[in-house]
Amino acid sequence: MKIVRGLENLKNSYSNVVLTIGNYDGVHLGHQKILSDVIKKA
Repeated sequence: MKIVRGLENLKNSYSNVVLTIGNYDGVHLGHQKILSDVIKKA
């Protein structure tokens, strides 16, 4: 997993990308589900 903060910091092109965008403050149950699903797809 790589965390990129801001499109200006994305220097490479990637293939087969799984992406989630959000503000995951506190990581409550809803956020945990989103992150779990993204990790499974990755």
